[in-house]
Amino acid sequence: MPSWNGSPFGALPATVSKDDSGHVTSGARTTTFGYESGHVKTISTDGGGSTTLGYEDVTSGDIGRMVHSIDTAGGAGASQQIINHTDDGLAFAKSTQADGTDELQTPEARHDTLKLAPVNAGVTRTSEHFSNGLPHVMTSTGDGPGSKQQIEYYNADDTSLFKRSMPSDMTAGNDDVRSHIDY
Repeated sequence: MPSWNGSPFGALPATVSKDDSGHVTSGARTTTFGYESGHVKTISTDGGGSTTLGYEDVTSGDIGRMVHSIDTAGGAGASQQIINHTDDGLAFAKSTQADGTDELQTPEARHDTLKLAPVNAGVTRTSEHFSNGLPHVMTSTGDGPGSKQQIEYYNADDTSLFKRSMPSDMTAGNDDVRSHIDY
């Protein structure tokens, strides 16, 4: 497969011109997957990047394992991402962290928690969900004027099966911007 070789894999060249057609080579690029206990553990591309996934067990029930860390290297650089899960033994994310930065609070809605209000860097992001888990109203307050978005959905029993529970209307601000989706 032809590929660009005018810069390292995953990196942008300093400049590009119409005379750069000589920077294309043909060849095979092989991606290798490594597994551990039936889960993808490593992904690497010859001459390119690599990713290593770390897992943790879900402690309640027989749910299995969930991704806890994602380490990447090669190409445009390296990165380490951590996904922290709730302490109740369920497979819900509560925060993420990248390259040692502050944790970004990212709680997920569930049957007994349909209104979330995480605070990140002084900004509160509130989200209200319908009982089926679909997001309904999202607002943010803190640094700046804040924002509001709202999503409405087609009925779950719509006669057109492809519309069921799909977004129908979205608004932003004080209904300043409105979109309707007709499938």
